[in-house]
Amino acid sequence: MGHRVATLNARLRRTRAGAFYATLRACFFAGDTPVAQHSVYFPDAFLAQMREAMPSTLSFDEFIAACQRPLRRSIRINTLKISVADFLALTAPYGWLLTPIPWCDEGFWIERNDEDALPLGSTAEHLSGLFYIQEASSMLPVAALFAR
Repeated sequence: MGHRVATLNARLRRTRAGAFYATLRACFFAGDTPVAQHSVYFPDAFLAQMREAMPSTLSFDEFIAACQRPLRRSIRINTLKISVADFLALTAPYGWLLTPIPWCDEGFWIERNDEDALPLGSTAEHLSGLFYIQEASSMLPVAALFAR
């Protein structure tokens, strides 16, 4: 199965979609620095409530700056289709840096060097349902609900 997935990924990298995503990314990023940034909008009422609720020992400016930073990308392995161990073995040759999410056994933060060539959502593993792109914070409620 691993060879077929790698072959499909190679084909996807050569498609027009792969070239489109690489061009789009190049338009917005120069190296690792965003060229076009979008700031998160906060309604004035929310900002006023947060200023009032935030302890004086914390910096409101640091809170706003933290809200502007992008979230770490994360995935959840679909254990109905593949075990975590098999998924890690399958993706090991890709050089993906997968860091376990402490509250979700099948969740990982992911860092990839090949995002320009093939977006994560276009990989054969994602298209075949082996993993979902899901924010780590969204994995927490389920973990809490089914905690032993």
